[in-house]
Amino acid sequence: MSGTALGDFTLFVKTLGQPFLLLLDKHATNGKIDCGQILKLAIEQSFVLMYIYSYYLSGRTANDFMTGTEAEGTSVKQAVVTCRQAAPGDVEALFHLIQGYAEKGIMLPRSRQALDRLIDTFVVAELDDVIVGCGSLCQLGKDLVEIRSLGMTEGYKGLGIGSMLVDKLIEQAKEQGLTKVMALTYAVDFFVKNGFSVVEKEIFPEKVWTDCVNCPKQNNCDEIAVLKMI
Repeated sequence: MSGTALGDFTLFVKTLGQPFLLLLDKHATNGKIDCGQILKLAIEQSFVLMYIYSYYLSGRTANDFMTGTEAEGTSVKQAVVTCRQAAPGDVEALFHLIQGYAEKGIMLPRSRQALDRLIDTFVVAELDDVIVGCGSLCQLGKDLVEIRSLGMTEGYKGLGIGSMLVDKLIEQAKEQGLTKVMALTYAVDFFVKNGFSVVEKEIFPEKVWTDCVNCPKQNNCDEIAVLKMI
């Protein structure tokens, strides 16, 4: 895009406001968004940039984007990420998403059979009917629950999807009357930004004796424990 076009597009993106906070919710200061930061992050997530640019090129307005209004002769719809309870039909997508993390040693693998058995403990994030993230809860004690298998599909990280999933899982924990939510993670900064505190793993004997005792990393665990009281 050349000078004027880029300037026009910059203003167009800036006017998106709240809908575009899906990408920028953690980069806004006092509710205000820097336009240069919008373009920088959008370029890093090029699929979002091109999606919005398609609105701009078709002559539609920022309001069209916010309301999902389509231009005549087009079939572009508003991109909205939603979180919902997982269903049996999600097993295959969950398997591949988790397997990608497991192959990097970031997450424990889950078989299709295990996922089918535990499907009621999972929530998923969807974009245009495609699963782009997941997470699950595992109750460890009468008041303690663990967030597990939290991940996003490559290309969809940095959009706030992880925080949406955590919020959904915490909401479910509250509904179950649980007061403590923990996780073992490498993404400490992410959890701290979502209200968790770093703690010692040893304060969770339920976790240590239920799972850690059978973990291959038991004597050399490099994950960090985090906790949030709800």
